[in-house]
Amino acid sequence: MEENVNVEKISYPNGVEVETLKSHRKEKNIMMVLACSILVACIVITSYVGNKSIKNIPVIGNDNNMEQFQGMQPPMGNTPPDKPVDMDNGMTPPDKPEGMEDNMTPPDIQGMEKTTADSSLNLIYIVLFGIESLLLSAIAIYILMSNFNERFCKQTLGKTSSKLLYIFTIFIQTGVLTVVEFLITTKVL
Repeated sequence: MEENVNVEKISYPNGVEVETLKSHRKEKNIMMVLACSILVACIVITSYVGNKSIKNIPVIGNDNNMEQFQGMQPPMGNTPPDKPVDMDNGMTPPDKPEGMEDNMTPPDIQGMEKTTADSSLNLIYIVLFGIESLLLSAIAIYILMSNFNERFCKQTLGKTSSKLLYIFTIFIQTGVLTVVEFLITTKVL
């Protein structure tokens, strides 16, 4: 019977022997660490872009925005009449100047009121954080459970308890990473 030269047997002090691939273990570790590095870079980029999208949205009620409006003069057509109209003598109030709308707020303030609902992080960034965290968690936990690819996937996740531990740990780590990334992006943390 011919022995496979690419398979290495590792014996642990507790008597357990594990077979691994000699040549592919180092390559797998390099690929997984590279994938983790790329995912961390994606998380940083997503956080940076998400943070920029939050900063570009003005919020009404902020002291900085109120200072902008204090020095503003109303447009020429929106000035109130100098003398109030007396309604008791049967006169009708003057007509609105042309181009006036029913509401008297300037258009800049109307546009800003609509954007205040979007002042939090968009859902797309939260979904991206979740996907990136899930992939990063899956790779990192697999590397740890396989002892840096000393064991085959079948040996690492062969038992039901190992599979459940792997899935449970992935969900916990994904949730924690997603929340932390969200808090860092919104500058809460």
